[in-house]
Order: sequence, then structure tokens, then C-alpha cells
Amino acid sequence: MKHFRLMAIWPLTRLGIPCISRMALLLAILVLLSVLASPTIAIDSLTSAPFTTLDGHDMLGYLSDTASLVLYDPRTRTETTLLENIRTFRLSRDGRVAFVNVEPDDRSIYVIDPSLPNSPPINITGNRIADPYSLSWSPDGQHLAFGASDEEGNESAYVWDGETVTNIMPENGLDTPEAFYPLLWSADSRYLAFSSHDERDSYSLYVWDGETVANVMPENELDVAETFYPHWGSDGRLLFTIEYGWSSLDRPPEIYLWDGESTTSLSQNPEGWDWGRLWNGNGQVLFYSKLNDEDYLFVWDGVSLKNGSPDTNSFIQIAPGLEPDFASWLDDNLIAFTSSMDAQASGVKAILLWEVERAEVVRRIPITSDNAHSRLSDDGQMIVSSHLASGLPSVYLDIENIEGQILFSEEVGDYGWSADGYLAYCRMDGDWILSLWDGRETWDVVQTSYKPIQWQSGNGIFCNSG
Repeated sequence: MKHFRLMAIWPLTRLGIPCISRMALLLAILVLLSVLASPTIAIDSLTSAPFTTLDGHDMLGYLSDTASLVLYDPRTRTETTLLENIRTFRLSRDGRVAFVNVEPDDRSIYVIDPSLPNSPPINITGNRIADPYSLSWSPDGQHLAFGASDEEGNESAYVWDGETVTNIMPENGLDTPEAFYPLLWSADSRYLAFSSHDERDSYSLYVWDGETVANVMPENELDVAETFYPHWGSDGRLLFTIEYGWSSLDRPPEIYLWDGESTTSLSQNPEGWDWGRLWNGNGQVLFYSKLNDEDYLFVWDGVSLKNGSPDTNSFIQIAPGLEPDFASWLDDNLIAFTSSMDAQASGVKAILLWEVERAEVVRRIPITSDNAHSRLSDDGQMIVSSHLASGLPSVYLDIENIEGQILFSEEVGDYGWSADGYLAYCRMDGDWILSLWDGRETWDVVQTSYKPIQWQSGNGIFCNSG
């Protein structure tokens, strides 16, 4: 049994440097992370401080260039070192930490609770060899999904409930996967959507409901799925987009609906591209579909069916003639989008708010930024505009308020928001620097590259050359 040495915890203040990165180039990142192996483990010292303060603000965890796991409080700009010699980690919303250390001979997953400083880390994988990049906490913090392989190299999907570990892979279908990817827990933590990749280079999508596992792939699915993009509804139904490739020769992406029993195409338009699926709180679905080489934005009411599939005659076209882009629900009856046609007509790019019941634009919000892609924030208070750069950093980012005042303008590597409105981003100054913006000012947190970074609320990021 391994001995874990508790480290002394030391808070200190630094000028901030936040960073955020994409999951693109993940394979390159994983290779770089794997070389961080060290001959020792030092994890036995935990802080008794909670991950969130009494008023529940979001905290930021990151790995330093010396492989220490650091917890950063953006309000006080102080940090606490929790663990040393860590390869990767995942914070849960209730404050626990799942991690894998850098020792090459130890591929176990451990869990600690920093609120119990005298409790040793728990090895939840036993003799299994864990996939260190498959860690996924449920939103309520009660379950941890992960992938691990047995002594014969057979990989399976597992869920730990705080006491026991359950193998959730089915005994039929793709029951000998080469890889496992937890994709998305439902908001109420009742369901987990995950995919597996077998030796035939084929992917399948599954749903675990806490007791049983269902293969939710459409019937007669002969094409090889490359990627899944799932989105849970509040009632336990699942929308997911399957991408079959990225060239014009591949089958177009298709959105499917799983209702708990069967899977069907949402648009029933196999020849056209589908994308952008989003539920609202009333169970309605906003999505794009290409018909006869024209892009359409539709709303399905979530209930109208014909022969067991969504009734295409019930689809409501949104903003006909306005060519809406980057559409999202602002509330259950209001959709925000940008419009190229409106910009050509008025000479000013703007966010348009479309009321579904009235079927009309009810507000125009002009956009000051010249960046190509703009969308309204989820709270409707800011406009985020971006444009790809030709080198590093890779994205030009502008953030403005709805009065047209640009509040933040930076060339960044990637970026991501906390639950309480802090922006973490990567900037380049000879090396990647993790930096933060609180809506008024920016500051640097730490210099770091190719290391996991995560808001406790769940948004995971990397500073990398993607």
C-alpha cells in the first residue's frame, strides 16, 4: 500500500494569469502531459478550506509547471497548494478531487475530500489501469465516471458512487472497447451519456440511468460515427448530433432524439446537414437544418409526433429571410441570433431578439466589434465576438456590453467562464500565461502550458497551442 505524505498548505498571493484552452489537439496535449512522470508522490497534505466560500463563489484549479495542484480564489487573488506530483485532476462541485499522480508505475485514480484533512486519499480503481483523461463528476458530486482496463487490457466504463465501483459497460454490443469517453451527465445527475470505441474503429453511444445501460445508436447505422455532441433535456430526453467526418464526401451530420425507449431522427432529413440542437426549459428544441442547399433555423415543440418521430409539419421556421447565425435561447420564448441579411440592410451588425409566439424581431442590439462571429451571452448582458487569428495566440476576442462599449479586447489562446462571471483565458508572452478578467480589470495568475485547468463549476480548459 502506498504511503501518502500530507503536505503543508500555504496560501499565497500572485498577480493573476488565467488561461483557457480547447479540447482540440487533445491527443497532442495528452502526449505532453504523459511525460511529466516523477519518481515520487506527495499527496498527503490537504487544506481544510472548502473549495467554495460560504457564499458559493466559483474557484479555479490548475496544475503548475511543477505538477502541483493549486486552488485559486479569484475574489481574493490567493491560492492554496493542495497536492504535489499530480498528472491530471478533476474537481467536483461539492469540493472533492479526483486525480492521477505522475508516478509511472501507479495508474490508479484517487479521490480526496479537502474538508477532511486527516482522511487519506481513496484508491477507487484498485488493480485496474485507469485512463487518466476520462474523469467526469456528476453535477451533484455523488458519482465519478471513468475508464479503466483490467490486467488483460480490456477497457470498461465505471462509475464510483462514493463507496463502490460499478462496471456499466453492457455485455452485448461493443462490450470490448479500446477506449471510453464520458460525454455528458444530465443536469439532475440521473443519466450519463458516454461513448465507446472498439477495435473495429467503430463508436457507439450509450446512456446509463443508474441501474441499466441502453445503446441509443439509431438502428441500421452502417456509417462509422466520428464524434457525438449530446444535449440533455430537463425531462430526461437526449438530443445528440453524430458527425461522420469533416469532408464533403462524408455523410452529413444528423441530430437524433432518444426519448428513453427509442431513437429517431429529429429533422428526418438525411441528405442535409443538421447542427445546433438546444433544448429550452419547456422541452422545445431549437436546431438548424439544411434543405435544398438553404440553411433553416427551426423550433420543434417537443411533443408533436408522427409515426413515432417528430412531426416535421409542426416545425416553426425562425426569422425567415434574415439568415440567423449563432442562435440560442434567451428564455423559453425568446431567441437571440446575429443576422448577415440585417447587417447588409442596416449597415450595422446586430444581435436580434426573436419572440417565438409573435414570430417577429422585438429588439435589435448593435454590435461594435469588427470580429466575424458574435453571440449574446446567456444572461443577455454582454456580446462576445471572436475571430480566428493566423498565428499564436489563435483568437481575437472582444466583449462588449449591450450599450456598445467594448469592455475587453485581447488576443487569446482560448477562454472560458466561471459560474459567477469571471473570464479565464490564455495569453502568450513568450509562454502561455493563465489570466483572469472580472468585468473591470485583468490580471495574470500563473505561467503554465499543457496543464489541466478547471473551474469548480465544471468548465475545463488547457493553455496550449491550439
